[in-house]
Amino acid sequence: MTYIFLTKTRIRFLLFGLVLVLSFGCRKEEITTIYEEQIEDPKLLDKPVAKGTISYGGALLAGVNVEVYQDGKLAGSILTDQNGKFNTQPIDLIPSKDVTLYCKKEGFVPTPRRFQGQSNDHINILLLPQSETIYNPNPLNNASSSNLIVLRGKVVNGLGGGEIAKGLAIYNVTKNPFGVWTYDGASFETNSDGSFEILVPKGQELYYQIKQEGCYNGVLTKPIFKLFDETPAEIIGPFYENTALPTVSNNITDGLITRSVKLLMNPRQCQNNTLIQYGRIEWLLKVGAQTKTLTTQLFGKSTKDEFLFCLNETEKDFPTEVNYTVYDDANKMVSTTTNFQTSNTYIYLGDIIPCNPIGFSFELTIDGVLYQSDIANFADQVNAGIDQDNLTVPILYSNTQNRWIRFNIPNVTQPNPVIKDFRYLGNNGYYYQKNQEIK
Repeated sequence: MTYIFLTKTRIRFLLFGLVLVLSFGCRKEEITTIYEEQIEDPKLLDKPVAKGTISYGGALLAGVNVEVYQDGKLAGSILTDQNGKFNTQPIDLIPSKDVTLYCKKEGFVPTPRRFQGQSNDHINILLLPQSETIYNPNPLNNASSSNLIVLRGKVVNGLGGGEIAKGLAIYNVTKNPFGVWTYDGASFETNSDGSFEILVPKGQELYYQIKQEGCYNGVLTKPIFKLFDETPAEIIGPFYENTALPTVSNNITDGLITRSVKLLMNPRQCQNNTLIQYGRIEWLLKVGAQTKTLTTQLFGKSTKDEFLFCLNETEKDFPTEVNYTVYDDANKMVSTTTNFQTSNTYIYLGDIIPCNPIGFSFELTIDGVLYQSDIANFADQVNAGIDQDNLTVPILYSNTQNRWIRFNIPNVTQPNPVIKDFRYLGNNGYYYQKNQEIK
């Protein structure tokens, strides 16, 4: 057995070495921690993120280009998904600085929305179709400009509930030698709660108008100035900071609520997919006990139809029942009748192509004898006549789905049993003339 004798000097040396080893180990751990903290980008820790939806009339809009501006520059852009949703997460934004969203989609008025530089998960933006307003403003050159401020307002009824209305807040209004008006500013529609928010320049006097259509028609702002030579408008401003405008009221207390249902369609021919040149759409819409019908004539164009319902408190949450059939009368084709319910008020139906053949006929009863004949160009009946007597004949029964009518001609007996040139007149002015005798 070998013994190792440790002197005091050796013991001190060993203890010193042990301390050094422990000291370097701790220092290495400390250096590693500092390195890991340094790879974080401080500006990304609390970057603001905006989330929300873009819609019109309850319909969520896909494919809207949302330009995101901050600090006077374009920071990036995103598109809304098929559910109308957007999320600025992929775009690096700086905390505590205002962010401006500028929303653009073909056929709609470009619309800005500004929020403070902090996350916001509930931004709902309403786009107004250009076809919904006679006057469309020039687009903003820089939606993120520090020279722009936010104006907020609200439109209510006499009971304090929000109202749908359209508005203008514009400036630089000019009329060129050809009679065309141009201007800068905002053209907008209120949200379902009656609120609106727009961007305007600091220190700018504005022509301001709030107008309501539907169950309550009229301009709600003060008629101080004639805008566009005919439209009453109020003059407001200038403003130098974000401002809440006075609430505008229609002072109506009967509680009726306007529902404007807009339907857009591209009715196309079955043979070549071009727009129907001669035909019609038969509409039937219902909300509760209220029913609206309309015949839209087709002449080679897309259609846009609007139905107005004035609803009371018990009806306001009822869905809209939509029923329509498309007829291509020139090619004797009809679509399948479509029925659905919706809570949306802006409904894009897309391409509707009638490809079901239809037969045209009428039935005529004279002295108890039934006569039938094919008709080449059938139009909806409002009256019929006999040429020699100019006699109006009431319709006994009609079936628009199967495209035939039945009516009686009274007092057609001997000695005048022969009818020539029988004809019927449609509500669009077309007629069919039967150039043969009916005995």
